[in-house]
Order: sequence, then C-alpha cells, then structure tokens
Amino acid sequence: MTVTMDEIMACERWASTRELLSTIFLFKDDAEGDQFMRDALLSMILLWVPIAIFFLLYKRDTAKRLVRGRAWFPTLIVAVISTYIGLPFALDILQNGFSLEEMYVDSDRARFGVTFYIVFAITDIVLGVIFYPGELDILSGWIHHIMYVLLQINLLRNHATSIFMPGFLEELPTAILALGHIHPMLRQDILFGLSFFLTRILFQYIYAYFIVSNYNHNHPSAIFCVAAASVSSVLHTHWFINWAKNIKKYLKKKPE
Repeated sequence: MTVTMDEIMACERWASTRELLSTIFLFKDDAEGDQFMRDALLSMILLWVPIAIFFLLYKRDTAKRLVRGRAWFPTLIVAVISTYIGLPFALDILQNGFSLEEMYVDSDRARFGVTFYIVFAITDIVLGVIFYPGELDILSGWIHHIMYVLLQINLLRNHATSIFMPGFLEELPTAILALGHIHPMLRQDILFGLSFFLTRILFQYIYAYFIVSNYNHNHPSAIFCVAAASVSSVLHTHWFINWAKNIKKYLKKKPE
C-alpha cells in the first residue's frame, strides 16, 4: 500500500495536536489523547452543524428576539444530548445507590459526555462574544463555563468522569427553558418549574448526598466534586424559591 504525502502530513498534524492536548490536559498516554480528540471531533459535529443551519434559517420579528433565540440554541442542543447521556447514570443511582467504587471511575460514555460539555462551553463563549454578547451573562456564562471546564479537565485527567454523569439529567429543565427563549409559543413555565423541582431539587439532593457521604480523601477530584455538588444544591434551591414566588403569574400568563 502506498502512503501519500498528504496522509503522512495528516498523521503528523494529528500527532502534534494530540501532543499539545496531552500537555494541556496532562493525559498519561497517547490513547487518552486520541480518545479525547475523537470525542471532541464528534462533539463539534453534533454542535456546529445544527448551530450553523439554525443561524442561517432562524427568523424572528425583532433583532432582540433573533439574538436571544440564537443565544439559546446551543444550550438547547447540549441540554438534550446531556440529558440523554446522563439518564442511565441517574436511573442507576435511584435504583442502586452510588458507592465509592462506582463514583471515581471512567467509561467511554462518561468521557464523551465530559468532552462534549467542554466543547459546548468553549463554543458558547466564542459565539457569545461574536453574535450575542448581551446574552452572555457573567455568572451563568463566563464564570459557570470556565469553572465547569476546569472541573471537567480535572475529571478527565483523574479518570473520574462517571461522577459527573448523573448530574446531566438536570439539564432537562434547561432544554424546556431554552425552547421558550427560542420561540415564545414554546414557553412552558409550569412544566419548567416541575422538571426543575424533580431534577435540580429532589434528584440533586440525592445526588449530592452520595457525593458528600462517599467523600474520598485520597482522590484528587473529590474536593472539587463535593464543592460543586454543595454549591449547586444551594443555588438550585435559591432559584426554585424565586420561581415559586411567581407561580401565580405563570399560571395566568398566556404565550406571546
């Protein structure tokens, strides 16, 4: 078999990129770098292709609504795919609990899920700066994305990605919220609140309980996971209380 110069150059570019990523993420071997690159490429396809099509075809009656709809579409994609990825892990917790041995481990599905979220966070920040800077909030945009990227890099490096997967179920209300921002006729405030309560309150506290109660002092990712679970529980409770204060308004409100 004859190998062309283009194929040799492609292999060299792949190896160079893998080496760069291995340096950034501190991967232990080439296999980890290769898997991350494959997962990242698939993530880019799953995100960038529908985003490009949506940006070209999406129309709204005002510039403000156009920008807001574009801003929420990447979030809709990641919420739907993350919910699908995390559902089996969440169901396993509810049925069988979450032991210490099961928490700080890896799987191909979990590593892809973490990589997918990293690609989304970077994509959302880049698109936000270019297309919707006014919609890129400091707390839920910049701070949230950067902190979660750092956490997920830590999980990838320490082969603990499975601990993050049950929380992906909590992206379900985000998908409902995103639909409402993309088109007002799709807004469902009560459904959003119900899904938020079931996933980000009830399930979150079960999930956080297992993480905190099975704290592993010897694992380098443990302290970050406990911190993320604790802060998330407090924030979700605060947000749900604010939503509940307006429930009468939501019950009476009609779609635009």
